[in-house]
Amino acid sequence: MVKTAIRWTFILAVLLAAGPAAGWLARTIHDTEGGHACTLLLSDAPARSAFIGLGVAVVAVAVGGIGARLFSLGTGAACAGSLFLWASWYLGTVESAIRTSGDRTNLILLAVEGLALTIGAAVVGHVCGMAAASKHPVDPERPAPSGAAGMLIGAAPAGVLVGQALPAILAGAIAAAVAANLVAVNGLKGQALFAAIIAGIASGWLASSVAASGKITLRVAAPMLAMIVPAVIGPIVAKLLHGSHLVELMYADKLLPLARISPMDWAAGSLLGVPVGVAWSGVVLDVRAEESPAAAG
Repeated sequence: MVKTAIRWTFILAVLLAAGPAAGWLARTIHDTEGGHACTLLLSDAPARSAFIGLGVAVVAVAVGGIGARLFSLGTGAACAGSLFLWASWYLGTVESAIRTSGDRTNLILLAVEGLALTIGAAVVGHVCGMAAASKHPVDPERPAPSGAAGMLIGAAPAGVLVGQALPAILAGAIAAAVAANLVAVNGLKGQALFAAIIAGIASGWLASSVAASGKITLRVAAPMLAMIVPAVIGPIVAKLLHGSHLVELMYADKLLPLARISPMDWAAGSLLGVPVGVAWSGVVLDVRAEESPAAAG
């Protein structure tokens, strides 16, 4: 009872205090016309905006690590993801940024921003996973590999190398790209965030399912790394497909759906969606921390 009350107090504090604070910071970012039709790098002060994004990520690491260590991986990842969600909500959509920037829109910058934020989300996810890992029983027949493989694989038969996780990560990337492209039917902020979360669920589910077929259990950060692929290729493919007709195709509602999801959306969707998809695949990650004597009292 006490542990449950503490857990919900922590969750509400993140949702009602830390989250709005991240949103307020994002609200201080402006486009070149003084509005909020921008992303971190498509703004009037990219260096300052990038620093704000880094600050949100650092707080997300702390919040996610504490939540995962004290309660569960799911709690930590969801709380960390909510910070990115709040920040994304107060930034512009990709389409609003295109309308403001017009022919000056730099889709390569969007790809770079997507790369940075999805890597950041994967780092947060890795911290959450490692914080919760101490509560997982160790399977002597399938221990966690050492070295680089251990950063992606949580349990596997002896002798498994990092390369054996790559097919599962690739499958997760394909699943995320397909799901996002199907769901991002318009450029509204809510729709883009929903598409990113569904993409995260798809990535977590398929990557973990493919890995399980080889008797490998991926760490949660592995499907999150798969989210890098659609976050980067979306703007690049849109640039190649649309070229100089980007603005007019956007107004005609023919923008590539995958490019409608902003970098901050991808980060939020990764942390909020991937753990759900992993759980749906049958991999148990959401292990509760044991109640300490102090909490029991």
